[in-house]
Amino acid sequence: CCTGSTFYETPNLDRLARRALVAALCFALTGSLHPLMTRFQPKPAQFAPPPAPALSEALPGPAAALTAVGITELAALRLVDDGARWLWRARLPDGTVRYLDALGGQALPEDTERAQAERLARWYSGETQAALLQIELLTAFDADYAYVNRLLPVWRLRFDRPDGLVAYVSTEEDRLAGLSDRRKRGFQALFRALHTWAWLPAPARNAWINLLLAGVALTVLVGLGLALRSPGGRRWNLRRLHRWGGLSVALAVLAWVLSGYVQARGDAEREQGQAPPRP
Repeated sequence: CCTGSTFYETPNLDRLARRALVAALCFALTGSLHPLMTRFQPKPAQFAPPPAPALSEALPGPAAALTAVGITELAALRLVDDGARWLWRARLPDGTVRYLDALGGQALPEDTERAQAERLARWYSGETQAALLQIELLTAFDADYAYVNRLLPVWRLRFDRPDGLVAYVSTEEDRLAGLSDRRKRGFQALFRALHTWAWLPAPARNAWINLLLAGVALTVLVGLGLALRSPGGRRWNLRRLHRWGGLSVALAVLAWVLSGYVQARGDAEREQGQAPPRP
């Protein structure tokens, strides 16, 4: 936004501007890792849950079966199928999940939930042959399954494949939460290290981000002040085009700073446990 020759004739300011340009370009290039992750991540074989067969006979209500196995209080109850039969999926207030045969009413083994997770993972990923290396229930976000995915709890299933395919599925809603492989996890590691600075402790990281945003905002405001104070001619020439172009860029940068501050503040509140819980 600055005009005239004074700015360019000041060696210190010139070096500072060059360093700021390099830093901005590096930060922008690391931001490009995000669309690369989206572009090259594994694609689901299916986008909708497995189709449920039509009921061939009337099923008894669940009340008697639930009482018979000692379930007197529920947080959620769903009728699901495992590809061969209909089941009641009962989630208790403490988060425990129980399965009952919808026709006979008997309780099913504890590993029924894991079997359902594997069925969903193979359906969405299209993987029917590779063995499972690991299956675990996630109740919190981590480096590979970040907060941006939002959905919890989910099951993480690792397949024995050269690309290291991992599927995240929610048995609560029969949803696919995400697919990942070694390439995507590599992009994620670079993105966390270079763009979000996840390697820094949260207080230091948030303070540093706020300091940078404040510095950018102050620089833009100073440039705006100088540009608005300098006289502008009435004729359209390169100098005037440069002046108005700088003003337009300054407004875009201020919008970028504001959105970055909102994002950083939301991340800080979440990390400190101050964000309101989602229903």
